[in-house]
Amino acid sequence: MNIKQYISNNPFRVLGVYSTATAKEILANKNRINAYLKVNKTISFEVDKLFSEELRELTRDVDMINRASTQINLQETKWLAALTWFAQSTPIDKILLNHLLEGNVEKSLEIGRRKITACSLINTAVIFLIQNDYNAAIRVYLQLFTNNTYRNEYLRSICGDTFILDQERSIQIWVQSVLDSQDEEYIQCLLAFDKIKQVATHLLIQEPIHSIDSAIANVKEIDSDLAEENLVAGTQLMNITKPSLVKIQRVLAEEEQQYQMIVDRLANQILQCSINYYNATEEDDSISVDKALALATYAQKIAKGSVVKGRIKQNIDVLNAKKKTINVQIEIKYIAEQLEQFQKLSQSVGNAADLVSKCLPYLQKLKISLGVTDDLYIKISDAVANNALGMVISVINGRPNKYVCEQALDVMDKIGTLDLSYIIKNRLLENKSILREIIKNLSSKPTPISPSHPSPNNGCLEEFISDFSGCSSIALVISGLIIVLLSFIFL
Repeated sequence: MNIKQYISNNPFRVLGVYSTATAKEILANKNRINAYLKVNKTISFEVDKLFSEELRELTRDVDMINRASTQINLQETKWLAALTWFAQSTPIDKILLNHLLEGNVEKSLEIGRRKITACSLINTAVIFLIQNDYNAAIRVYLQLFTNNTYRNEYLRSICGDTFILDQERSIQIWVQSVLDSQDEEYIQCLLAFDKIKQVATHLLIQEPIHSIDSAIANVKEIDSDLAEENLVAGTQLMNITKPSLVKIQRVLAEEEQQYQMIVDRLANQILQCSINYYNATEEDDSISVDKALALATYAQKIAKGSVVKGRIKQNIDVLNAKKKTINVQIEIKYIAEQLEQFQKLSQSVGNAADLVSKCLPYLQKLKISLGVTDDLYIKISDAVANNALGMVISVINGRPNKYVCEQALDVMDKIGTLDLSYIIKNRLLENKSILREIIKNLSSKPTPISPSHPSPNNGCLEEFISDFSGCSSIALVISGLIIVLLSFIFL
């Protein structure tokens, strides 16, 4: 509801009186309206002519009349309603309103500026509100509230001598009414005034902060071992706090410490729900990872503090790594099985070549899924290369003939097509260089190389890894990727 609708539905307007009308005048109008309604007739009053084109036309009924009467029964709500309707208590006010009834708005404003009374200030403010000049209206209201004489004069004219409001409380009630109107433009204008920004900010964020903290407290009561309950609680916490965050964002800048503290508390709890769910769930990883990621990703989106953001990132990285292994389980499993079988084979260049040939298509799929620079992909490629090259080294160090050496060089070339780490690639190139030298020597000397006339490196390839007998453990590591669950990081 914008402020113009708020004014249109003002209870004094509904009852057909000025806000300064006596209880007797209000009761008389109410009775007249009810009498007309009983015979299905409409009734109009002088106040209906005020801004009749700008304000919504009233169609009075019994319920509307009763609601209006209830709204002005209490002194505070009566005074509040009076802030957005016209008042008349002095001859000056009557002159101002007569010009307004004739449609001469500028003349009314001129009188209000020249002859300042409590009621003329209210009348001027209401005119500005109807004209959508919120800044001008706010300045007039502040003039009323911060001047003890005007403020007390207006209180007496509306509520008599028994109702007292000091400056702070007056501004607080008024600001709350503006916020309740939900007129975004009016609210933003209000926040631009330093005198009332602090009051407005406090009122605006008080309720949403309480709502968020209450929701967090409720979620903390859930047992961390209950997977589904944590998932549901985290999802609900994410959704039900969104409106409250929007309200806070209207007032607090994201750089402000108070805002960061609020969103970090919320983000941390949503992340904890994600962690609790994932660690306790018995669902398949292909399902549970995505559910946990949805909560963690939202937590990352709203978090501001470096500590909380760091914790969230670490957990998301773990989940993404797990998701990668899920997406490529078939490829990883196949390569792991090939490596395991490879350990049982006799040492030959042909077996090394077969390992590379069999694994190459699956490595290509891993490359597409994970990316050429992905650490897991590179490690798996290294494992295939380690195993194949290790067998080639063993065969060549057994001093075979030139034909076998040339086959071995072809296998090394094939291994070189894999995406390898810098260290593995460098060692492959070193061993290829040695093998070429061996082939060269074999071409120039058809007879076997005599120990008394050794070739460079004594005719042997350098060991690719310090202890090749441990290569079977590489296969087990790759296999382990399939079954080892990645746990979340707890900070």
